[in-house]
Amino acid sequence: HSTHRNVVCNDCHAPQDDFVNRWYTKALSGWNHSVKFTTGDFPENIVIGERGRHVAINNCLHCHEPMVSTMLITADRHNPDDLACISCHVNVGHSRR
Repeated sequence: HSTHRNVVCNDCHAPQDDFVNRWYTKALSGWNHSVKFTTGDFPENIVIGERGRHVAINNCLHCHEPMVSTMLITADRHNPDDLACISCHVNVGHSRR
């Protein structure tokens, strides 16, 4: 069983640090999803956008900070655009079946 088995979508895909930003993100995402699904204009494999990627990475660090705080020093030496939690942990939350 995954350690993430009790995690819901918004734990990773909505900001956890700011109430207003959290609800703005949820509203924007809901609007964008409804437009795409109503028009049928969405790709077969939905890919996370840059804003969503940033939110997800911040949430990884938010939940796992005690465990990864010593690793962040090493990660800071890499280009943040090239290295992210989801670079290696791509299937967390969205396992391939």
